[in-house]
Amino acid sequence: MSDRAVAVTFDDGYADNLYKGKPILERYNIPATFFIATGHIGKTVNFWWDGLQQLLLQPGRLPAKLTINVSGNSYAWDLGTAVDYTEADLQRDKGAKVWESKPGTRLNLYYLIWQTVRTFPEQDIIEAMQQIEVWVGREVVATSEDRSLQPDEILTLGSGKLAEIGAHTVNHPSLADHPSAYQLKEIQQSKVDLEKLLNRPVTTFAYPYGSFIDETMTLAEQTGLECACSTVEDVVWFRSQTYRLPRYHVHDWNGEEFAAEIEKWFKG
Repeated sequence: MSDRAVAVTFDDGYADNLYKGKPILERYNIPATFFIATGHIGKTVNFWWDGLQQLLLQPGRLPAKLTINVSGNSYAWDLGTAVDYTEADLQRDKGAKVWESKPGTRLNLYYLIWQTVRTFPEQDIIEAMQQIEVWVGREVVATSEDRSLQPDEILTLGSGKLAEIGAHTVNHPSLADHPSAYQLKEIQQSKVDLEKLLNRPVTTFAYPYGSFIDETMTLAEQTGLECACSTVEDVVWFRSQTYRLPRYHVHDWNGEEFAAEIEKWFKG
């Protein structure tokens, strides 16, 4: 393998992986691994974070305070200047790195809520989103551009010599925030689901949100997975941990910017 080899991965299981990603990869003969959250296969609803974006990052005015109550716990956010969000704000935030958003902005509010809600169990996430819909005054509308893959589309995506399908849990939980039994079930069941669909072994895995602890790595190994990918940004080398493989996140860059970033990664 070349010292400057690159492995391409896609997380979650969006339909555009098949209709936009795969044709480009095949055109240039580039292999890739697609990590699929199996609980979302064939669902008509979008991932919750896309719904949250739809509710919060649209021009308009929101109430001054949001309170969410789930499982006996209360979470509150004061919006301050983020009560108002303009078309100019929306255009500015497109392609922005949400974790670098300025405090007091609507984008930062989105990030703060995302950080909290992602740690919830699946049912609490559903309840939290329902409460946010009531607070905003409208429901999330499922969009085709953010939809998940159908079973037959996963079969098409995984066909050919260039594509590999990997596991990504069932419900896309933040694994480090859950008990070991729940972590194991999520990891193992997603592997089983995909193997049943594809009729072949599934040996690779990616941690949702990049969330894991040492115990999570051990559990991934116990399920028979051969490796697991994180979101720790670094190059892979011979001392990289097999169940903590680093990856670089690709942002909304043009070709020139992307090439420059790759050069930075190789130089460390």
